[in-house]
Amino acid sequence: MKKIIFTLLCFLYFSNFSFTQSNFVAGTITKPDGTVVTGQIDYREWTLNPTKINFRASVIGRTEIFTPTQIKEFSITTKKEFYKSATVFLNKATIDESKLIDFPTVNAANKYLNDHIVKENVFLLTLIKGEINLYSLYNVDNSNEVKENFFIQKGNDTIIYLKNSLLVVRPDETHYQYPVLHTYLTSLFRLKEYISQLKTATEDCPNLKVAVDSFTKYKQPDVVKCVKAYNNCKGNLIYTKNSDRYGISIYVMGGLNSPSSLFNDFLSRDLQSTGNITPAFGVGIDIGLSRGRNKWSVDFEVFNQQFKNNLYKIPLPNGYSYPRGYVFDVNFLRFNGMVKKTLGLGTFKPYIKVGVGTTLDLSTNNSIDPRYLQVYSATSDFKFSGNRLSTFVAPGVTIAGFFLEGRYEWESIIDVIPAHLESTIVTHYFSVYAGYVFEFK
Repeated sequence: MKKIIFTLLCFLYFSNFSFTQSNFVAGTITKPDGTVVTGQIDYREWTLNPTKINFRASVIGRTEIFTPTQIKEFSITTKKEFYKSATVFLNKATIDESKLIDFPTVNAANKYLNDHIVKENVFLLTLIKGEINLYSLYNVDNSNEVKENFFIQKGNDTIIYLKNSLLVVRPDETHYQYPVLHTYLTSLFRLKEYISQLKTATEDCPNLKVAVDSFTKYKQPDVVKCVKAYNNCKGNLIYTKNSDRYGISIYVMGGLNSPSSLFNDFLSRDLQSTGNITPAFGVGIDIGLSRGRNKWSVDFEVFNQQFKNNLYKIPLPNGYSYPRGYVFDVNFLRFNGMVKKTLGLGTFKPYIKVGVGTTLDLSTNNSIDPRYLQVYSATSDFKFSGNRLSTFVAPGVTIAGFFLEGRYEWESIIDVIPAHLESTIVTHYFSVYAGYVFEFK
């Protein structure tokens, strides 16, 4: 259990560690007078919309910092992403139902919502350009949760914030003769103002193929579908941002592992030994999570490993000694599942993984010292039994498709030798792997 906690703590520490290397890619900025400057922008693969950007006119040029008040817009050429500067009013109240505040009246709830509307200068991510422009802003609400907000702009009109609010009205139970009714009088209101706003903006296209109705969700796919249908109706769809998709990659890897073991049976305690260095190889699939720009991912892999170890001990407190020894030689498949956090940007990408695995033994050649057999009538050839679950932590780095990874793995095998009571072996694997990633976009 301590090993599992240690593994999780390592993961939490490294996942919050920030690498500061730059990732300059081709991009442009548009100045307030409309002048477009081509150069390079430090592309941070933002999950939240950036509040500022680093720009340089050339590789050897001086880096300048720009905020939304200093430029009209900027673009990332390689990703075809466009960000527009704007001053907007945002509702930062949470829409997480588990964190909502109860209000005695609807008016009190509306007052709370209005009090949480703030004015900010932001970079809006362009989702659609056309008769109606659609923008997105990821920010953090007042409960520290990430929230996506949408904005529309018809022609050169003012940018409109599409409002979506959630509130709970729970009347004061002292007003009722039977307080038990208080529970049933509670109401959850979802103020879908964005629906009426979208209807008003698209009402001049009666043949709209995607109708805006009460089932339209405040989610990117639904809002994009409505605005895109309107622009198609008007024959003026200029640009649609490619949605972030789940990134899928296959990787192959091979390397060496060195096990060390701590063995206990009903007579031996803390019998420790280092095993032979053995080869290992495997294949895996990495599924990147689109919301996190694929910086968070889940991995599944199959590994072929070997465990070779000799354990000998001749201790007895009464002065007598019995030569006793175990020989372990197991060839097995390890099935691992893990969470991966990529910590860097660009070509050089450090990462950290944590995960668990289970084992399928392919072949065993275990044995016990013959002299030990004579004394204890033990079986000369045996297989592992009981539970075989492992946990591991694996830091590594990817460089242009190739990667190098170190791995610490901890495995506890209960009831190693069925004929012996309370026999366990705890094995620590220290491994080094190299491999290559094949990406599919």
